[in-house]
Amino acid sequence: MMKSSRSLSPETIQTVLSKGWMTHDAMWFVSCLRELGIERANRLNRSAIEDYQCGVMYRIESWLKVLGVPFEMTPEIHGCLMHERGE
Repeated sequence: MMKSSRSLSPETIQTVLSKGWMTHDAMWFVSCLRELGIERANRLNRSAIEDYQCGVMYRIESWLKVLGVPFEMTPEIHGCLMHERGE
């Protein structure tokens, strides 16, 4: 039987979200690696991190806030650079 997210501890929710995100990220990289080779996959990965890190961190921060999971973000996120630059 599946548990409701309301019955999970904040630590469990944080762990599930982190593992889910890391799995998605790893699968994306492996797909790029298979399709494009290591050099191009690394370039794409670096580009994605540089251009989109605030979006990823903002989403994780939002999930944790909505779920009431206590956390500390270092450095603090004050906005998304992609949004601020109009991208």
